[in-house]
Amino acid sequence: MVLQKFDIVIIGAGCAGLQLLQQLSLLENWPDYKVLLIDDGAEKQQSWCFWSASGHPLQHLVTKTWHQLTFSAASFSTCQPIQPYAYHYIPGSVFFDYFNHQFIPQHSNITVMRARVNHVTKLGGGYLIKAQEMQWWGQTCYSSLAPKESPKPELWQHFKGWYIEAEQDVLDTDTAILMDYTVQLYNKVHFVYVLPFSGNKALVEATFFSERREDEETYDRLITAYLHQAFPYIKFKVTATEVGCIPMSRHSFSRYGAAGEVLIGQAAGMVKASTGYTFNRITRDSILLAKHFGEKLPYQWPATRGRFRFYDQLLLNIIIAKPYIVRDIFTRLFRHATMPQVLRFLNEQTTLAQEVGIFLHLPWRPFLKQAVKHIFNRSGTK
Repeated sequence: MVLQKFDIVIIGAGCAGLQLLQQLSLLENWPDYKVLLIDDGAEKQQSWCFWSASGHPLQHLVTKTWHQLTFSAASFSTCQPIQPYAYHYIPGSVFFDYFNHQFIPQHSNITVMRARVNHVTKLGGGYLIKAQEMQWWGQTCYSSLAPKESPKPELWQHFKGWYIEAEQDVLDTDTAILMDYTVQLYNKVHFVYVLPFSGNKALVEATFFSERREDEETYDRLITAYLHQAFPYIKFKVTATEVGCIPMSRHSFSRYGAAGEVLIGQAAGMVKASTGYTFNRITRDSILLAKHFGEKLPYQWPATRGRFRFYDQLLLNIIIAKPYIVRDIFTRLFRHATMPQVLRFLNEQTTLAQEVGIFLHLPWRPFLKQAVKHIFNRSGTK
């Protein structure tokens, strides 16, 4: 068997692999590189939301933008503009259709293979990638496959969404509902998330933060209760559904796999542990990887680190230990900070002084307790 050789191999044609492919295509000598994109061909259902204060490299794929966000709980509700940010939505169907039927066919130096990679090893100054009865060699290898020894997340953000159509216009098309805690049916962290696409069409999602997925009826019951409360006497029909499960990991991530391949996407810790937001973090990572292509690593990359990782760990520990106080934490956060301040904080772009101002209004006892536990655990004290 002749071993096919490539300059660049990308394992995984998901959000991370395809965004990286786009950024690498901006390299000066891009047409000279032989590129292999390997994907297992599994159906991908993801859609993404993100906020930005300026244009995005994939702005042309955005199908809906909102300029206001709402947070609601039993004791407090707020709807605010989010300037300088805007909140964007890219459907997975649009994202994958663009890359599979426009972007990749326009680049003759890209070869696409459908295969499930099971092994990557270092070989001859590059990488040997094995999949079933096939194998390839790549000078540079990027992989979205998590190392086999990676610890499993203790928490998940899991959800089910209904794409609904109402019999009349009842929705504010310029306002997305980030979190609605007004319907509480279970002793777990759960809320409703709403993206209105028109006056009578929206995505309504039941979202949970917990150790495992719920049965389908649990999500459906929450969505139904929310719609009856928010829009009494209005009839809806469900045109489609979606489900998802996002890891909320307290563990640190490596930039590299076992063979030294560069990890990307979820495997590299690009999921914001406390919120699940991923798209913009992958974008920043892809830009950075392309900028430093061919250079010796390591270098900085936009995975959560330092004090922001510490903040995420504290919140995840609280969700595990005392899920019943999480609603109050978010209520206080949105009561005392503006939407742009919250988004800046979630983007990890705030100063320490700004963060102190935010934390002063949160219930300090659970955070202090988890901080002490965290410090003792790191020092090896039980």
